[in-house]
Amino acid sequence: MIKRWIKEVSIARNWRKKNNHNKTRAKSFFDTNSVEVGKNTYGDLNILQYDQNATLKIGSNVSIAGGGTISFRW
Repeated sequence: MIKRWIKEVSIARNWRKKNNHNKTRAKSFFDTNSVEVGKNTYGDLNILQYDQNATLKIGSNVSIAGGGTISFRW
């Protein structure tokens, strides 16, 4: 349980450092280098990443709905 919490905190901190130009929050485990989010986008990112080589780009000024999950494979 502590290892999971440490991993969650690490991902969240890494995400915020990389994304100070938007107001998104990482709420799940995913490769933060595979996801790119534009300026002024906001919301919680619940992402299911099935393929480590897949990339996801979310544009600028996007509102991400609460309770949703983004799934990507390639």
